[in-house]
Amino acid sequence: MDGAGGTFREIAGMVTEVAAQSKRMEEIVGGLSSSTEVISNAVGKISDMSKNASQESETVSASTEEQTATVHEIANATRNLASLAQELQSVVQQFKI
Repeated sequence: MDGAGGTFREIAGMVTEVAAQSKRMEEIVGGLSSSTEVISNAVGKISDMSKNASQESETVSASTEEQTATVHEIANATRNLASLAQELQSVVQQFKI
C-alpha cells in the first residue's frame, strides 16, 4: 500500500507541475495577444501616416506644377516685353535729331 501511496503522490506532483506549466503558457499566450494588438495598432497608425504623407506629396507635386507653369508664363511675358522694348527703341531712334 505504501508503494501505491508514493506513486499517487508522484502523479499528484506531476499534475501540479503540468498545471503550473499550463498557467505559464496561458500567461505567455496572453502576453503575445497583447503584443499582437499593440503591433496591429502601430501598423494602423503607420498606414494612416503613410496615406497622409502620400496626400501631402501629391499636394506639393501639384503646387510645383502650378509654379512651373507660372514661371514659364513669366518667361514668355518677359521675352515679349523685351521684343516690344526693342521695337520701341527702333521707333524712338527714327525720331532722333
